[in-house]
Amino acid sequence: LFESQGMQVKNSPRGILRFSEKMTIERFHAPSIPSYFGSNAQSFKESVLDWKEQGYEDIILKPVNLFSGIGVEKLSIDTVNIESYFSQKVSTLQGALVAQPFLKAVYQGEKRALLYRGKHIGSILKKAVSGSFLANIAQGASFEKTDIAENLMIPLKEISLAMMHEGVDFIAVDILDDKISEINITCPGLVNEVSKAQERNLTPDLF
Repeated sequence: LFESQGMQVKNSPRGILRFSEKMTIERFHAPSIPSYFGSNAQSFKESVLDWKEQGYEDIILKPVNLFSGIGVEKLSIDTVNIESYFSQKVSTLQGALVAQPFLKAVYQGEKRALLYRGKHIGSILKKAVSGSFLANIAQGASFEKTDIAENLMIPLKEISLAMMHEGVDFIAVDILDDKISEINITCPGLVNEVSKAQERNLTPDLF
């Protein structure tokens, strides 16, 4: 309604409808964490067996429609009846799940990069509290200023520009071990935290 009256909305509801935060990375050719998306236990198990052959020891399960680390679980890749556990979680959360191999690099921190209309405006490194693998500030993680490798910055800017043409101007990308884990668009937060770490107010870059 507001857009039809000439107001610019960031991010546009039209753009948000076209992208899923946990699944968007599959639409782009960029370094990313291998992922399974869906609710089919057999297909899930096939992905898990493939990751086991690649040497991974654990997996992460995430709800598609939650946030801030809520509902995220870490499981041994050898969990007995892992497909039954998966089906039960699908039923409990009433929706599809994201599964990814667990990367131990998370213990050194996960990066959050903010991009606006193809421009990188700042990044932080989020570090989980001792004994946790959740690098979410809402779950107690600390943060500090960081940089993004130039070879990764190129695809990040390309993704930002592509999404801009779909009405998504502002994205927040989570990066682990120089691989993209997800692209946040409905609530691309931590502007305050990145501003604090960068020691400058980022809002003029956004509005």
